[in-house]
Amino acid sequence: MTAKPDPTVDEQDAIDLMTLLTERYEEEHDSVPEAEPADVLRYLLERNGLSQRDITSELGSESTVSLLLLGTRQLNRDHISRLSQRFRLSPAVFFQPGFSFWSSFCPGIQQLHRNSLYIANVPRNQD
Repeated sequence: MTAKPDPTVDEQDAIDLMTLLTERYEEEHDSVPEAEPADVLRYLLERNGLSQRDITSELGSESTVSLLLLGTRQLNRDHISRLSQRFRLSPAVFFQPGFSFWSSFCPGIQQLHRNSLYIANVPRNQD
């Protein structure tokens, strides 16, 4: 249904609802503790006995790794993709705290707030 170029209003409503319900489920069952990406990376290096040099193939250079670990540079999409593959982790562990994965892809959906669902500013096709 999400692959259709012009979903109907009812289909768009169903997509939005499933997105919200998926996000709610993942927050409750597959939650990732909030941590700064630099802290996650530092932990993974330590836990796996790796040095900065060991992850230059994923991040580019030792100076880039240093800047990322200091928090003065942010991980980009390619870094996150390569790190999540290397460590076999969800890319979500490398997102900034407070980042909403689903909301970043569905701009009409606001964050879930406690026990309520909110759908706002959802663009509708006026067929």
